[in-house]
Amino acid sequence: KWAAAEVNQELGRLAPDRAQAIAQAARAVALAQHDDAFPLSVWQTGSGTQSNMNVNEVVA
Repeated sequence: KWAAAEVNQELGRLAPDRAQAIAQAARAVALAQHDDAFPLSVWQTGSGTQSNMNVNEVVA
């Protein structure tokens, strides 16, 4: 999410303020500042859909 926000900003597809907000939120997740917001089981389907949806919810 962090990298995608930065790349999309560079390509002009995402406004700088939005890209910065997404990157900041994703950085906080990467630094384990929101671990309590991830109640997912270790055992998931192979596609990781639950994890991806959970990250989207937390970053939003």
